[in-house]
Amino acid sequence: MIWAVPANLKQIHDQGRHYRWPRPESCPRCRNWRVWGHGYAERYFDGFAEALRVRCYRCPACGCVITLRPESHFPRIRSPRQVIRECLQNPEYTGHPIRFQLDTQSGTDWTVIPVLSGHRFRF
Repeated sequence: MIWAVPANLKQIHDQGRHYRWPRPESCPRCRNWRVWGHGYAERYFDGFAEALRVRCYRCPACGCVITLRPESHFPRIRSPRQVIRECLQNPEYTGHPIRFQLDTQSGTDWTVIPVLSGHRFRF
């Protein structure tokens, strides 16, 4: 499960594992009050050459793994919401709702995801 939290990517990069991530008060799936640290996962973000470590927690009751992610980014997308919003509002792309900027490193056309998946993302 991905949990969006306020976080600063520059601080995460500079501080590494010493960055103070917020701890969930309870499991978002089963509401158990106990969650344990479950290490770190490496995730890539635009503007950083190497992967950044994001914090993971695990619920001992239901086994749910909670991965924290900066709220400025959609899950599985490297680009921040602001960049996506600006590209979608750019008049150059008007009339072409499916094909936009391709993220060549990950092979994901991030503008297709909201359109094809049927999800309503909050920008």
